[in-house]
Amino acid sequence: MRRARRGVTLAWLALPFTIVLSARAGLIEPPPAIVAMWDGKDGASVRAALLPIAAFGEQPGATARQKLESGEAAWWLGVQDERAGRADSAVAQWRRAVAMRGDFDEGFALIDALSRRTAAAAHDEAYGIAATLADQARMGMPARLAEAQGRLAWARYLRGHADSALAGVAEWSAVLHRRPSWTRRLATMPARGRA
Repeated sequence: MRRARRGVTLAWLALPFTIVLSARAGLIEPPPAIVAMWDGKDGASVRAALLPIAAFGEQPGATARQKLESGEAAWWLGVQDERAGRADSAVAQWRRAVAMRGDFDEGFALIDALSRRTAAAAHDEAYGIAATLADQARMGMPARLAEAQGRLAWARYLRGHADSALAGVAEWSAVLHRRPSWTRRLATMPARGRA
């Protein structure tokens, strides 16, 4: 089981490089953010390359493709900011990414970052994004449905609605319990629900 998980993890880590190698072989054009990471010598050079890519999609007249590429760059900038301990910058980048690309990765990252805050406004924002992603997953991304429903339930819980959070996540709790990041959340929800 561990070998299988390790293999899946390595495959995901190798994906950006596989895309770049395939693209450079003439198969497809690589996304600019992936090229920036591939060509970067260190974190600072990658960041310097990603910043203008992220900004390009916010310009008037940007095409859908440019917005998607810019959203991906903003997503990676947010990842870089979070790993460097710049939580506010990560949230700002993921908000940009959600606005331009709206993919599950940046949406989930933004929900999680907002959920770690104590302000009610942050929890309200997380709930709004979680509700949108849960609807999108239900309509066409079944592979992301458990995570989306889990985050929606967690956002409900943080807003003081423990009972509806528990009811909303019950169908997916078995799947989520297999993921360590969800074990604590799922164990926490019933504690408040009984209070």
